Amino acid sequence: MRKKCLLGIVSVVSAAFIAACAASPGLSVALVPIVCFAAYFLSTIAGAWILALVAAVYVALSLAFGTFGIFSVCAAAIIVLLTLPRLLGGRLPKMWELALCAAAGVVAVCACFGVYATVCRCSVVDAVVEYYGKLGNDPVVMFFAEKNYDGLTEDILGYAPFSPSDELYSADALRVFAESVGRELDGSVLWYLSGYGTFTGGIAFACSAAAGQASGVDTRLPAMKDMRLGHGYLKAVVLPVLAFALFYLYEPMRPAVRAVVNAAVTLPATLCGITLLYHSLDRVRGKPKIAAMAVFWLVIALSAVFYEWGLLILGFIGLADCVINARRWLDWALS
Repeated sequence: MRKKCLLGIVSVVSAAFIAACAASPGLSVALVPIVCFAAYFLSTIAGAWILALVAAVYVALSLAFGTFGIFSVCAAAIIVLLTLPRLLGGRLPKMWELALCAAAGVVAVCACFGVYATVCRCSVVDAVVEYYGKLGNDPVVMFFAEKNYDGLTEDILGYAPFSPSDELYSADALRVFAESVGRELDGSVLWYLSGYGTFTGGIAFACSAAAGQASGVDTRLPAMKDMRLGHGYLKAVVLPVLAFALFYLYEPMRPAVRAVVNAAVTLPATLCGITLLYHSLDRVRGKPKIAAMAVFWLVIALSAVFYEWGLLILGFIGLADCVINARRWLDWALS
């Protein structure tokens, strides 16, 4: 009965998020990780087939809203590729399913944007700029575009900015915003794409594990507090990546090195730091546990807002846990 109720609630919430993503491609950049988490969690209850269903619904709604494009294709590809780790999850060690989810996200994002740029016969950055320039009907994109445009001056633009009453105001605001996105991506596009894919796939698995534990439903996923990257991760991933990082001395390889370090070390270590924090606060019992969990989500929210410092601090905490097994020492000290 609990599974059926949870299945219904998550399905309704998922449908709402999918509709929001389909209606606004710009909003989907932030919401797709949530959709992937909801889809993956549903798949742990109802079966891996539901991932293909969610992807099909996403594409169908995008076509219905007239917003079908690279963002829709990319989101659907991530959801579909998450089927593989879900099917193999029961046959693999705990953290391997997490690694496969992250890999599925990276492959989907990089492949989709790579193919899109090839079709457009331009670089990935130029393809993204061109795509943003076509999102004039997206209210979220236009909100940020106009907000960005209103803060610009003639010295920055090279001409007097249009006023909101001018006919060309919205078009120029969108063009300038698309170009600002291009400048942000320039030189870092691989870092952004691989990082987004790793984060989206990893968060789908980690949040599904946490939701399963919180709801009391057996998802066959490890408890979030037990997700830890041990010495095997240091030997198999961190040391080879550090060796690869020596290519940073060769300037043309710097974007690739940054992307690999971010996807293979920074983000996994950050996730490990998050689960260590959860492990520490989860031991609180009784009414204080509500406050402890509130503190946990407050820290996560602050880390998201100040993401560079958040990644750095949580990443170092996660790496320290990999090296010295801080959980074991905490268990011993507080037992």
